Amino acid sequence: MYASLELRSSVVASGFMRANTTHYVYTQEDSIFLGNHFYTTSTLHESLYGLTHCLMGDQIITNTSHAEAVLLLLRLLHYFYNLVLGHPDFENLPGHLPDPTTYDGFLDLTYMCALALFFNVLDPRTFQVAPVGGSEDRSLVIERYNQYDLNAIPEEERNHFAYARGLSRQLIEWLDAYFQLEPQLGPPRSCMDFYIQQVLHHGVFIIRYRMRIDEEDEGSTDEEDEGSSEEEDEWSSEEEDEDSPIGGEKVPRRLREMPMISQVKWALQSLPAVTNAMWEDALASLENPDLEYMRPRQEGVEHTPVICEPPSRFEPIPLTDLHRLCDLGTTAGDDKYFKAPVGYPIVRGPSPREPVRIIKRSHSVAFPDTYAPFLARRVVKPGFTSGASMFTSLESRVVKPGFTSGAAYSFKDHM
Repeated sequence: MYASLELRSSVVASGFMRANTTHYVYTQEDSIFLGNHFYTTSTLHESLYGLTHCLMGDQIITNTSHAEAVLLLLRLLHYFYNLVLGHPDFENLPGHLPDPTTYDGFLDLTYMCALALFFNVLDPRTFQVAPVGGSEDRSLVIERYNQYDLNAIPEEERNHFAYARGLSRQLIEWLDAYFQLEPQLGPPRSCMDFYIQQVLHHGVFIIRYRMRIDEEDEGSTDEEDEGSSEEEDEWSSEEEDEDSPIGGEKVPRRLREMPMISQVKWALQSLPAVTNAMWEDALASLENPDLEYMRPRQEGVEHTPVICEPPSRFEPIPLTDLHRLCDLGTTAGDDKYFKAPVGYPIVRGPSPREPVRIIKRSHSVAFPDTYAPFLARRVVKPGFTSGASMFTSLESRVVKPGFTSGAAYSFKDHM
């Protein structure tokens, strides 16, 4: 794969780097990098690809975890929802919004919705166990993860993800009500059908990607020193990180594949149009050569969005109705999480008399009052590192001597 790459050194001047651009930075001494990161709808498909790569390379790429980025993507979706669904004349939308009457504009909207649909799947914390206190019983850690999907994503952010899925589902239903697609060849098709095929393809692509990496990991593990204990092989898939909010604790390697499949299925089946038969057919296509490519084959065929006459009846949920939108985007995994028993004994204390920690879940949504940018500060250690900058912020990065690299899944904001 990399044998065909031609590497060149260059002096980086001020400007914008396109989304999904792999890059390396070499410094001879400690350095501080400052930069602003922006979004634009025209490269959101690159963002989806980049996040997928970062998820798969989470153990070797150091600059991938940006929880704040999801909030800004959510705000972008929130903005589209407010203008697109609240605009009485959608043929004359503001110029900075995707134009759903063009194929490119239609794809921009569907990729924004696909990103929101897979927020949980693309977050590495989904596959990490939640932080615990006191003496830890590993069997209870695995039990709570498997039974209630109690992972390392905080409750507030799970609400954000569900809210985003609700908004994205409404956007797709709006597209489906007002437009149909006419391909160059063949009969017209619904926007919902096109979107379902798009996200099914990417969901199965993610699973196949993960399975291939696990197969490579197992092959490399067989060649490594077999002197390590079974406990280390089971849990120490990467070095412990004392600075990590979750203590570097990962789900055991043998459990990775099934959580990935479950998370993708839950995300896809938050859309009522995705039936069990569709999911099973998609999962049966893991060896399909088309899955060598992130973009489904259907996108290579030009489709012309045509306004339906008359449009189907569609009543959008008001943005102020947070709970209805959250419920609309709640997955089966969220149901497990929010319905976990309040007194579930997630931790076995050092003393039998120690009270059980209480888990309180309100399924309430909390959002920042302002759209102020986030300030991010990261220290990068010497050596090869890489990552993704996904949020609009002033970023101050302290870099030690050596190589660093990253994929800038950041976008210029036209709004």
